[in-house]
Amino acid sequence: MEEDPTILQELYQATILEHNKNPHHYGVLEGYTEVAEGYNPLCGDTVTFYLKHSNGRLKAASFECAACAICKASASILLEAAMKDNFLEYESLHAKGLACLDGEGDLDASGNESFAALGAIRAFPSRLKCARLAWETLQPN
Repeated sequence: MEEDPTILQELYQATILEHNKNPHHYGVLEGYTEVAEGYNPLCGDTVTFYLKHSNGRLKAASFECAACAICKASASILLEAAMKDNFLEYESLHAKGLACLDGEGDLDASGNESFAALGAIRAFPSRLKCARLAWETLQPN
């Protein structure tokens, strides 16, 4: 299916702005057991994930950041999707998210409108590093 650039641009703007304004799973997670930190030296963006493990499995996560709207929205989209399935399919989800960002994934096949918005960032190559920071920081085990 051919992507309509106008529709993708509108989706990108609306989704990024919404996740920036109202990020999901934002703040320090009570009782966290691990921290994962990421830094983009090109622009100064930082992201910190607070992770809670139980019985050797990741059960919950949250994040804080000092970053641009794209970085913040990307972290929010990542955790929103991961928390929906309790991190059960995190490795697959992570691969799909990076594929959307890298232009290797089928946006329609991801089944996630927010991933499609991330995919639209490909039109702005200088901003891809911003969007990838969260995904590179919270790697699957």
